[in-house]
Amino acid sequence: MIRHNSFLYLSFITSVVLMSSCKINDAETIKPLIGKWTLAYSEMNNVQNSFMNNGYMDFGSDSKVSTNIFGGDNAYNYYFDGSQIEISGPENFEMDVQFITSDSIVLVGSIKNFELKFGLSRK
Repeated sequence: MIRHNSFLYLSFITSVVLMSSCKINDAETIKPLIGKWTLAYSEMNNVQNSFMNNGYMDFGSDSKVSTNIFGGDNAYNYYFDGSQIEISGPENFEMDVQFITSDSIVLVGSIKNFELKFGLSRK
């Protein structure tokens, strides 16, 4: 009986911790982000480059983003709070939204030792 109660208690605590660690997107907050965005320009350490030509980010209402910007065509979980996008992938990645309109978005952030800036337009 004690062993059974301990198992239930441990299961309950584990569930609470897991549920509280997952961020859930608000449907209204992510609405301006939903859709496919293509890379118009990119900068690395304040220098414009063409490393990511043909890059895209396709944000779904299911909190998944499909992208080829991080190498390969992959889907990752994302969280958007209106001013910052967190992408969970091989490298957890956070980007600040400098501005967003119905057809353009500018994202800035860093990964490893690189300062990145992406200008994307809605496709």
